[in-house]
Amino acid sequence: MIQNRLRELRERNTGLSQGAFVTNNLCHMTRENYSLMEVGKVLPTAADMMIICEVHREPPLNIWQSDDIDLIRVDRAYRNQYGDGNMMRLPLASREKKSDGNPAMRIRVPPAEQAQLLEDIAALGYKDYREWHERMREVTHSKRIREAKRLQMGGKKE
Repeated sequence: MIQNRLRELRERNTGLSQGAFVTNNLCHMTRENYSLMEVGKVLPTAADMMIICEVHREPPLNIWQSDDIDLIRVDRAYRNQYGDGNMMRLPLASREKKSDGNPAMRIRVPPAEQAQLLEDIAALGYKDYREWHERMREVTHSKRIREAKRLQMGGKKE
């Protein structure tokens, strides 16, 4: 179990319930995810950790125990035990533009479907998922506009 002071700080600094705290301060996160963090079942992402620290005006080591957030130590222990031959590094392209001011949209996709989709996207010549998604958004919008015009002219929906 991960030791932290999230509940103590939330109650002391805001007096809000978990749901109200998340809605008012962490709108990108669900109450369920925050609850798992608060009870010590999961750690936040680095971006979420920064936001939580800003909200509470506390550095990470005043909220979490250093052993629980020492990823470098865990990485070294893993490499010592298993080597690093199976380590997967995310390409920089998939990490870019995370804080461009636009809210994130996420969907859950089974691993096999995700692998197939990414393979299909690459085979069709798209640089990455983002480029494919932008094109599909444009196509969908154009179809909607064409359908609205057709219906305005008295056409029946097919």
